[in-house]
Amino acid sequence: MAKRNVTIQTPSDDKRWLLVNATMRRYGYRPHALIETLHTVQESFGYIDNVSLNFVSTNLRVPLSQALGVASFYHFFSMKPRGRHSCVVCTGTACYIKGSGEVIRSISAPTA
Repeated sequence: MAKRNVTIQTPSDDKRWLLVNATMRRYGYRPHALIETLHTVQESFGYIDNVSLNFVSTNLRVPLSQALGVASFYHFFSMKPRGRHSCVVCTGTACYIKGSGEVIRSISAPTA
């Protein structure tokens, strides 16, 4: 099947959209490029917002619900900007017995 030869209107003049568009173009703007394109959005912008989801789903011709489903299913994707630092606490049985539950409660507790 021939690739689409189309000029895509990006959501803004941000140069990072050129990377996203290049990924979609490499896969011929086909629906099977959804995960790879979302990875490019995540790497370029740090997270996937509604504008990105609309842009990707429209240009890959997949339903917005499918793009949202993929973005929210995989733990790699973030739907909101992340902080400068992240903390991961093991919640396995052995870690929980050793006190990881208390660590999570102390991190989650509101500060006064």
